[in-house]
Amino acid sequence: LNGLTPGLHSGSCGYAAFGGQPALVADIEQDARWDDFRPVARQWQLRSCWSYPVLHNDRLLGTFALSATTADKQTDSDMELLQFAATLVGALLHHEYQAKVQRQLTDQKNRLLSFTQMLAKASQKIAAAQTDQDFFQPLCDLAVRYAQLGLVLLARPNHTGQFIFLAASGATGYADNLIVSANPDVPEGQGTMGRTWRCLLYTSDAA
Repeated sequence: LNGLTPGLHSGSCGYAAFGGQPALVADIEQDARWDDFRPVARQWQLRSCWSYPVLHNDRLLGTFALSATTADKQTDSDMELLQFAATLVGALLHHEYQAKVQRQLTDQKNRLLSFTQMLAKASQKIAAAQTDQDFFQPLCDLAVRYAQLGLVLLARPNHTGQFIFLAASGATGYADNLIVSANPDVPEGQGTMGRTWRCLLYTSDAA
């Protein structure tokens, strides 16, 4: 059921997720809530399935279900177990979600710090550079180090439209036999670098 889309006929869990209410199906063969997934139930010999939505502050986190190979109605004990399990699973999933959000915030903070460090280093390199080449290679090295990029290339086309690489850092082996053109009429000009160059020229001319 991986990738299940919630709906009125998507089984007990799909129905519970769709409506945010328990879906207590005593007989899968006779219940319309299993119309779209009855073949799956037959494959696994399921006859009953009771599903409870897992919520936190009215936000759906998932579902928890108990299934059986016999058609049967839930008892009060079954309902208590479902409610307890759904509450416990909800707390665990919410904790996992909060931890994920915290990791994302920490990662964003670290990336911002790295970017700020890169800008400071780049400013120093600009001030010390005597020629363009004195700046191009350190800039590539800084981008790989602080922006966590796998490959950085600086290039510009010559009079024939073919790009000449001015500096590179990272997995530079990729560029050893790379041919890129600014000419849109050749295959080498259909890549990202050629399209970006033409876009920049168009923007500059329009301005």
